[in-house]
Amino acid sequence: MATRIIPISMPEFASMMRRAMPPPGWSETLAVANSGGPDSTCLLFLLDRHLKARHEVTPIGRTPKRLVSLSIDHDLQPSSATMAKHAANIAESLGVEHVTAKLPWGQGVCPPKPGPDDKIEEQARDMRQMVLFECMKRLKANALASGHHTDDQVETMLMRLGRGSRQLGLSGMRACRRWGMGSGKEGNDELYAIEGMRKWIVRPLLDVGKDRILATCEEEKLEYVSDPTNFQPQLTIRNAIRHVIKNGGATGLTSDDPSFSDLPHIIAQQMAVINVTASQEISYDFNLGSDLQHLRSISKGMVTARLDIDNAVDKLIEKYRIPSPPGTFMISPSSLKAIESQVLREALLYRITRYVSPEPWGNPRSELGRRKASVNRLITHLCDVHSLASKTNDSLCVGSSVWWRLVAVLGNRLRTTVKGLDTQKMAWLALRQPNQRSRENNKAGKNGLDTLHSEVTDQIIQIREAWLSQKASKTMELLFDRRFLIRFHVDKIPLDILESLSAGDRIIVEPTKPWTLPRVIHLHEGVSTTLHTEIVPLPPFRNRELGSRKKHEDVKSDWITIESWRPLSAI
Repeated sequence: MATRIIPISMPEFASMMRRAMPPPGWSETLAVANSGGPDSTCLLFLLDRHLKARHEVTPIGRTPKRLVSLSIDHDLQPSSATMAKHAANIAESLGVEHVTAKLPWGQGVCPPKPGPDDKIEEQARDMRQMVLFECMKRLKANALASGHHTDDQVETMLMRLGRGSRQLGLSGMRACRRWGMGSGKEGNDELYAIEGMRKWIVRPLLDVGKDRILATCEEEKLEYVSDPTNFQPQLTIRNAIRHVIKNGGATGLTSDDPSFSDLPHIIAQQMAVINVTASQEISYDFNLGSDLQHLRSISKGMVTARLDIDNAVDKLIEKYRIPSPPGTFMISPSSLKAIESQVLREALLYRITRYVSPEPWGNPRSELGRRKASVNRLITHLCDVHSLASKTNDSLCVGSSVWWRLVAVLGNRLRTTVKGLDTQKMAWLALRQPNQRSRENNKAGKNGLDTLHSEVTDQIIQIREAWLSQKASKTMELLFDRRFLIRFHVDKIPLDILESLSAGDRIIVEPTKPWTLPRVIHLHEGVSTTLHTEIVPLPPFRNRELGSRKKHEDVKSDWITIESWRPLSAI
């Protein structure tokens, strides 16, 4: 007799929601990505049931009050509208508010609708994320819930194995992650760079398999539709993995293996690489031939290990971080050398690089491209303690626009000449690489720091006028170098500043050396006066001038605030 698959219970789902909760908590509204398929239909039902029950027993603020279902009509084929309509019907049957949004092909910065022979997967994904994000902003939802489950996690683990990922990458998706700053493509910064750091993607169902989701749908008599393209192995590597696992697995090591015969050559090659990579690593007790239960167990073990690594890195940062200027990170070579685990060193250096880098937070570009060769090169160089004593100075950049400089720590001062010093007085300082051209400005021939000069007078005046008309917030936000958030509180601008702006004076944001920190200046008849340099909350920092004995004095204006915008946390 077959074992009965148990539906997901209310207490079990409540536990899943606690694990998926964003660090700042839930906003009043929670958005749910609803495709009309079994996963999102089940999630929508469970969330609706959970929120209705929790409102009766949970203090206000601990759980969302409002649930909104979001569906995307890709507008690429007739079935897309049908799926979106079904998703709306499901939401309506549960009494859940619903929004259907159509992808705006060809509008604004959006690309034109692709033709039948074009590759549409990446374009459609980017457009879908953009539209979902815009919906979240309008709804004032700080999180988007997605129906990803354990079997999706297994597929992700196998895909990443084939791409060369190791332990950190194989752990797959997180139950809760920050949306992040996007890809850095045209229009991305305006949309994601500030708001993307305030919003979250949550996946409460990551601990359960597809079978239990289907059992829940059956138990609760939930109607759903299945997208037939999800079951066509010829379309994507994910579909092929799903197909192979469902049909008994495959252990072939070459693309011409009979088990891959019904796949396109390029996908068969990718499948073979997964098995080859698994065979080369003794500690990996799995491949495409493993049964689903074993793969689930391996995947969950990877997730648990990553959480342990996250916690261990938090402790390493607390233990070994040396006070340094804002937007930088300093650690001694001996501390790095003392970390015995190679995985922990990698995780720590990825975390530091993402914190210091001006590349989009959450994008691989901010983490050395997540390339094994880059982080190994960095570890080898930074941990070479014995060669440091003979050096006059040393520096290294392996990517992400982060410059590692060997410095002497002398009281509250830093010096780049280290020859003859005891290695115990040396430290590695990670800072934003100066004079670095961004990808976006390479073609224009612009220096990277030139693009950080912003003339913001007109924006400030416009925001103030809108605020006086009660049409806008009293705060204008500007992201500097994707690293610092500057807020101009237009209701607090001093009268003399307002009068000077009316007379033609300008407010400018510019970078300062050597740390590429923002400074706000008032320009009057060609003469500049510093208005603000203070960065809060104050991180542990030392004198901001390399080699200077003069103490740095911050300048502060009551109507301006600057804060570090890149977290050093795991998510």
